Amino acid sequence: MRTKTFIALLLSLCLLVSCSAFDYDKLRSRDGLMMYVGSTSYALQYEGSNDCTGIGYRIEWNGKITRTVGYQITDTLYDYAVLNEEDYKTLYEFAELSRKKDPFKDYSERVYDGWIWEFEYYYSEDKDPFEIYKGYCYNQEDLQIVLDMLESYFPDIKYIPAPTEEAEDNPAPSGNTGNDPDPVVETAVDTLTPKGYASVDYFKSFYGLYDVIDDRYIEDFILFQQITEDDMFEHDYGKDLIDSFDNGDYSQFGYSMNWNELNFQELTLNARIDITNAIDNSRWIYMVFEVPIPDSDETERVTMLSDFHHNMFYFDVDEDNYRNSRKKLDLTELAKEIQVDMIPEDAERQDPDRDKYALSYEYDVYIFTYDRHFIHISNNTYYRFHQSFDVYWKLVYYREFNEEYEVNTAGT
Repeated sequence: MRTKTFIALLLSLCLLVSCSAFDYDKLRSRDGLMMYVGSTSYALQYEGSNDCTGIGYRIEWNGKITRTVGYQITDTLYDYAVLNEEDYKTLYEFAELSRKKDPFKDYSERVYDGWIWEFEYYYSEDKDPFEIYKGYCYNQEDLQIVLDMLESYFPDIKYIPAPTEEAEDNPAPSGNTGNDPDPVVETAVDTLTPKGYASVDYFKSFYGLYDVIDDRYIEDFILFQQITEDDMFEHDYGKDLIDSFDNGDYSQFGYSMNWNELNFQELTLNARIDITNAIDNSRWIYMVFEVPIPDSDETERVTMLSDFHHNMFYFDVDEDNYRNSRKKLDLTELAKEIQVDMIPEDAERQDPDRDKYALSYEYDVYIFTYDRHFIHISNNTYYRFHQSFDVYWKLVYYREFNEEYEVNTAGT
């Protein structure tokens, strides 16, 4: 059903535009990610429950699909499959036609809760992915056909139930008891640390910002500015948001690592527990290196950023707006686990011979927390862990890119 109707649509469109030639073997020989289709649940969820929070499909050029299913409590579920040639062709031509014609650029659905889906096409290694669509798509047949296709490769979603609180200890919200025309819908912001920030929908309703700026920017702005509902009665954050967005000032959304370094409060590093506490509440871990280029007196500036709020990893970071970085991909669970144990216990020990653990490069690490503090670790930090850190970041790199880090004479 899905294949016939979708291929019919593709054939009719191909009469109007020139489709890229489909060479299955050649396309499958390409490396890296071809498409990402992912969702976030904006349905109301209760503390202590183990509801599904999001589903993602990573489709690589070789045809491999990795499905991830996130939950409130239990670990992310991973499943794997491989596209058959027919579905591969269908998906590829869908992505190419979307990139050329952008048929969903003006499409939207007004839904107050449910699942928001994002479709991204990584058509070129040297360019940012093309955003095919982001938003609700319950009534968009072509997008639903893609979702049905991907879902057909996997078994039903299962997870290990987690303990839930008794109903009397965790009462359901009472709903819209005030005079607001619409109930306030809880979003991802409401589950963050520290809690108590205004929700995205409340913010949009309060300032009349519907269909003005994408929810993801509003959510990041609220979180970064730490805006509560009470704050909104004291200051016009809606104007600040619009002005910052229109002026391209992404520092107010937290995207400028230069601005963050200058304006966050640096925490004094007195003991290893300070680093552990910062990692437990970290929003970003930002790493900067000056790595020698082989057979040269020059160095290569290398930057890596783990964004734990969005579960994204960035390489060759645009320090004014890290979302424009040269390479970006999902932050894998294995990479996140490595970062929890960022500093091994024996790495903090002082050694009289401070050159014993010297590295051939300079490094600076910034652990930025949700409450706008940071810890700075470098070659000159009192607590030294040079050799262990060298192993740590290279392992993170390997888990993300599935290849060893190398610097050559042309740079990375």
